[in-house]
Amino acid sequence: IDANAYTRWAGLRLPREEEFEFAARGVERRVFPWGEHWDADRCRNSVGYNAPDRPSLVGAYPGGASPCGALDLVGSVWQWTASWFASYPANHRFHEAYGQTYRAVRGGTWQSRNAGFLRCARRFSFTPSSRSPNLGLRGAR
Repeated sequence: IDANAYTRWAGLRLPREEEFEFAARGVERRVFPWGEHWDADRCRNSVGYNAPDRPSLVGAYPGGASPCGALDLVGSVWQWTASWFASYPANHRFHEAYGQTYRAVRGGTWQSRNAGFLRCARRFSFTPSSRSPNLGLRGAR
């Protein structure tokens, strides 16, 4: 995928799903990077009154920082991870064959109208060739 190629070019890599989730939730295992309760003013989203027409600029929501200080971990765009989308051991909604067809993305999108889609633990999948204004990336070291 283009995200892998770009991060390699930049001397980085895509984070694994568990790395992304830990950076977003911290050791406290927060529901949202900033805490336990939804706050529409802490990330780009379409929940309630805040209905933007595009993703935000990087760092536009400093109040949404995670415990480790990372910004933009929820809202704005879904972010590619290096992980294939496969079911968690206790999740039987997805068949195991799903495993190497879709990549896991994290973080929700500015078009999310439900705060549940912006929780740190929320995951979704796209085929590696997908392109959308709702998809972005984050480099990891």
